[in-house]
Amino acid sequence: MTKTILVADDDPGNVSVTESLLKERGYTVLIAVDGEEALKKALAFKPQLVLLDIMMPKVDGTDVAMALRENPKTKDIPIFFLTAVVTPEDHIDSIGSANVIFPKPVNFGALLNKIREVIGQP
Repeated sequence: MTKTILVADDDPGNVSVTESLLKERGYTVLIAVDGEEALKKALAFKPQLVLLDIMMPKVDGTDVAMALRENPKTKDIPIFFLTAVVTPEDHIDSIGSANVIFPKPVNFGALLNKIREVIGQP
């Protein structure tokens, strides 16, 4: 069974690299360029994992994570924050919504290992 990962990031370069690495390893990848789109796609497709940037337009990543945690349909989806802002003071409470936080630039070897650990191989 294929595993679907939602990548939510407003930086096209980050999205491109992450998408390529995941697809090369057999994962199905959904892309969202802002928090609003991330919420819609998470609800519509129920991915096995969400990779979420914190600083995004429309709805930021911490608000997306909290909304996913509050919704019975998405509350159990693992969330990994991929962010240049590891512990923003204004988002401290929301950081708990994520399972794992990866600082940018992301160590893709560590990210892929954690993905396999949490959702398995595709």
